[in-house]
Amino acid sequence: ALLGLPSWAASRCDVNVPTERADLAQVSLAYQSIGRASDPALLLVMGLGGQLIHWPDEVVVALCQQGFRVIRYDNRDVGLSTWRQAPLEANLTFEVLRYKLGLPVAAPYSLTDMADDALGLMDALHVEQFHVLGASMGGMIAQHMAAMAPQRVESLTLIMTTSGAEGLPAPSAALVQLLSRRGAPNRQVALEQQADLLAALGSPAVTDDRQVLLHQAALSYDRAFNPEGVKRQIMAILAEPSRVALLNQLRVPTLVVHGTADPLLPVMHGVHLAAHIRGSQLKLIPGLAHRFQEAFKEPLLAAVLPYLKALKLNDASTVVPIFQLIPVISFVLGWIFLGETLTANQLAGGALIVVGAIVISLEMQEGKRYRLKKDVLLLMGLSSLLYSFHFLFFKMFAVDTQFWTTELWENVGFIAFGMGLVVFI
Repeated sequence: ALLGLPSWAASRCDVNVPTERADLAQVSLAYQSIGRASDPALLLVMGLGGQLIHWPDEVVVALCQQGFRVIRYDNRDVGLSTWRQAPLEANLTFEVLRYKLGLPVAAPYSLTDMADDALGLMDALHVEQFHVLGASMGGMIAQHMAAMAPQRVESLTLIMTTSGAEGLPAPSAALVQLLSRRGAPNRQVALEQQADLLAALGSPAVTDDRQVLLHQAALSYDRAFNPEGVKRQIMAILAEPSRVALLNQLRVPTLVVHGTADPLLPVMHGVHLAAHIRGSQLKLIPGLAHRFQEAFKEPLLAAVLPYLKALKLNDASTVVPIFQLIPVISFVLGWIFLGETLTANQLAGGALIVVGAIVISLEMQEGKRYRLKKDVLLLMGLSSLLYSFHFLFFKMFAVDTQFWTTELWENVGFIAFGMGLVVFI
């Protein structure tokens, strides 16, 4: 199993699930949902021209095996999602010139619109709160999502992206030329152009196999090829003002991951981004460029997985209080299996404990509204149920039994509890 994770988790982390569609007000988005619907959701937002297949399957599986429901999708204008029709006056060459002259850039849509698409997808999936991991342009979209719906975005993981502030190091003119070269007379030329771009976005510390790059380009081309859509996405990026003011207002747990060899968004973009998000963490990966190259998948996962795992444990402050359900469930199991009598004090105390557990599970949101964290309450209730079987075994065999026999059955209860956690939780 990847990174030593148990193989039994792989069955629920199948990346070959069907691609589905979510019909929103303005667009239709193609997406995949990998993992259990009951797990915390993690939305992956891809960068410029990227399709959902550009998230490496090994990375998706590793995230899912951490206990996340991983959702990846095609942004508008790429892949199998809606391809927008640009206004006749939309011209990338003209807008790039305006951008270089410091003039306002007109775009058929904005990154805010694309962030609204992502929020609409989560609405369609009935996911109220979720974590977001965005790469490159996807990281820019993720920043807008956190500003637009702070009560819904539980964390940000921003990889190889930027604040969009003026004065940050620019990519080379040759790389920009490759990035904007989107016209191709046939499939072979398109594949060669894409392979050139992938090579230029890679790390100088890694020698790419040209045939592998051409194969990756072919997979993308054969699934969907929409160069005009990528041009519109470029215009949306160019039209975007600095997000520094927006970032200064964010109050969301954030991890910024950036490579020291990024040729498109040099490393200072990541440093500057992290500096403007209060409480954010910054992880710099030596040699990482602007692609998910094979050599850097493990370092990326090593930076991201512990952070996301820690976020999942962020509800630990509610674990111990909610474990007070153990005596209540033990009372009930004793009554069912051992015929024990429940006194009025036990019933009243049990009711008080249950009410207390529910109160502890409430989370206050904006506007003095409260949300019941049902997933935490359910998880701890199930844990308490399993743990209560330990006491049941003890009481069933402890009466008129020798010490070591009692100890044996007590530990059988602990084993049952542990196996139950592995199987059900």
